Amino acid sequence: MDNLYVRSILAGIFFGMWPLLMSRSGLSGTMSGVWMNTVAVVVLMLIMFTQDNSVDATPTGLMIGALSGISAAVGLYLLNGILAVVPKETAVTYVLITTIIQVVVYALYQAWLLGSLSLAKLLGFLLAGVSMFLLT
Repeated sequence: MDNLYVRSILAGIFFGMWPLLMSRSGLSGTMSGVWMNTVAVVVLMLIMFTQDNSVDATPTGLMIGALSGISAAVGLYLLNGILAVVPKETAVTYVLITTIIQVVVYALYQAWLLGSLSLAKLLGFLLAGVSMFLLT
């Protein structure tokens, strides 16, 4: 699976599926996050042991990875807490809001990194807000 576009599409499908599945699990917000990540660690370790992982981890890389893990844990705690209490029919509303905000964060970061904040991108951010309103 060398095609990065195919991998991106598949990742989007799987990232889109997990909240929908989790909202039907009946698990509490914290328990669902712990259980999901425990299973993910086991699966990723199995994959890791079957691949060449000769890249050395640097202390800086491990620190940034830890910050990423903290960010993901807080996001999972918040989203899984929502999914645990809302009816499964309305869970999609909150996943859509989360996903659109996530995309806007990526786009803002890229615009800042490249110094390319333009009128077109500002319009895109505005339209993302409108789409969030219309989709929910």
